[in-house]
Amino acid sequence: MSTSTTFTKVVCSFTIDRQALAILLSTVSKFAGRTTPYDLVDLHFEKGRLFASCFNGEAGIKAIVAAQANAEDAPATTFGVNVALLTQLVATMEGNIKMGVKDDKVEVKAGKASSKLNAVLNASLPAVETGNMQAVATLSGEALLSALNAL
Repeated sequence: MSTSTTFTKVVCSFTIDRQALAILLSTVSKFAGRTTPYDLVDLHFEKGRLFASCFNGEAGIKAIVAAQANAEDAPATTFGVNVALLTQLVATMEGNIKMGVKDDKVEVKAGKASSKLNAVLNASLPAVETGNMQAVATLSGEALLSALNAL
């Protein structure tokens, strides 16, 4: 008896500035690998923005950058990827990055370079409940990067 796996094709693609993506990934990667062996981060694309978030059991972070949908009716999509691999991949590319989500893969393209990474689709990693929490501090992106680089 044979079994086969059929994936529902989830097609969503967007373009993002390579430098903005590199900063986003660098920021969240400092949290992702602290206590988890997989360096997983949730990426969520919706309405011209790419959100990256993770919770490592001790702390959580959510960062946002602008991204452009490659189709007017691009659906919102959430996928988990290994942030260390994606960071290394993006560092080797030049120009704007086009990311496409299809089945259980994320395709990353820039110019003639292209690569596919395994992804966990439509499943969110554990998150910090915000409930009635009050903001303790608000930092600019530059201040946050400076503080994280000191860690």
